[in-house]
Amino acid sequence: MSETIDTRGTVGKRFKVASRSSNHNSFGLYGHILVAKDGETWQVGRSRGPWNEEWTPGTEVFIPFYVRTDGMLSSDLAWSQCSVEIPRKLAKAPEHIVNEIWA
Repeated sequence: MSETIDTRGTVGKRFKVASRSSNHNSFGLYGHILVAKDGETWQVGRSRGPWNEEWTPGTEVFIPFYVRTDGMLSSDLAWSQCSVEIPRKLAKAPEHIVNEIWA
């Protein structure tokens, strides 16, 4: 598990938005591809609106990990805390792609 801590002391993982769809699905969700420095890659759906900051390509986003009911940290990403729906893990991005996204 590759983790970082944000300014509030929350443990999670940093991703960069590699791409975003130009149109939305029937529920108003735009597709985003997120890539971490270790190559972990996700396709997620997220709505735009005054309640969400816009995620554009190149934006760095922080996704926290869930804290289990026993207080222990989980390795599962808490997508819902970032208004993300339908997360789908993709194959690990090749190193040259990661380097280009994180340059």
